[in-house]
Amino acid sequence: MSKRSDRKARRKEKKAQHKWDALSMTKKITWVCLVNGVLWVWCSYVLAFLDKTDIAQSLSITAITEIIGVVLVYCAKALLEKRDDFGAVGAPKQENGPQEGNDENG
Repeated sequence: MSKRSDRKARRKEKKAQHKWDALSMTKKITWVCLVNGVLWVWCSYVLAFLDKTDIAQSLSITAITEIIGVVLVYCAKALLEKRDDFGAVGAPKQENGPQEGNDENG
């Protein structure tokens, strides 16, 4: 019974490791930045509760700017990577042979 549970545990570890490896480096960095920004916002609420409103306000502005910036940069990157695929939706695939209308003589 212990061998079976060991195998199940190893499978779960391997599956979890594979899931993390499947993420691209950009996604990993984006997640780290987003978590960091959310933690900053949370800390600003704690500072506001402790009556440090000036620090809390500047921290909130910085955190929200970081979160919005990270999301916009990631979306722009994804858009630029996929821009070739946008025009190809529903279009028939072209072959490398001669095409009509591209004749030089006529």
